[in-house]
Amino acid sequence: MNQPNNKIILPLLALVIPIIIYFAYISFFKPIADAGLVSFEALGYTAIIGILFFYGWSYFESKSQYKFFVRKNKKDENSSIPNRGTLFFCHTMGNSVAISLWFFCAELINTQNIWMSMAILIIVMLIMSLVVRFFLSVYFLKLSNDIILNSLKFVMIEEIIIYGLGIAYFLLLSGIF
Repeated sequence: MNQPNNKIILPLLALVIPIIIYFAYISFFKPIADAGLVSFEALGYTAIIGILFFYGWSYFESKSQYKFFVRKNKKDENSSIPNRGTLFFCHTMGNSVAISLWFFCAELINTQNIWMSMAILIIVMLIMSLVVRFFLSVYFLKLSNDIILNSLKFVMIEEIIIYGLGIAYFLLLSGIF
């Protein structure tokens, strides 16, 4: 497993990129805040809470994948344990893609039924999030696809359950069920 030599750059990127995405999104709300409809203080508190939740979620997903490699190393001494910063980067980027789709592409999915549009958006978010996680893990960890999929199985199950509840809710509202 050849990991990047610099163990600091990937975790730092994982910490900076979501903040950049949030500030890009919040720049759309500047005219509303200037009109006095929303205070910058409220937006700041929302940003802090949202980003801390985002980092916590990414951390616990990377911890789940890390546990797999620790258990694998106990069974097979020849296997190596990846850097937690690399795993945190992979999960942060996967979640960042999902959040970016929600922030910037929600208007692009345009159907007659807004609830159907939301369900389609959440399906796309789920797929893209899992794909980005998988490909970044394959790229940085240099392991076979089956090992990466096995290490991501609990994260995938968790994501499918959480996103699936949102999809089912919006499909229910759209009148599909």
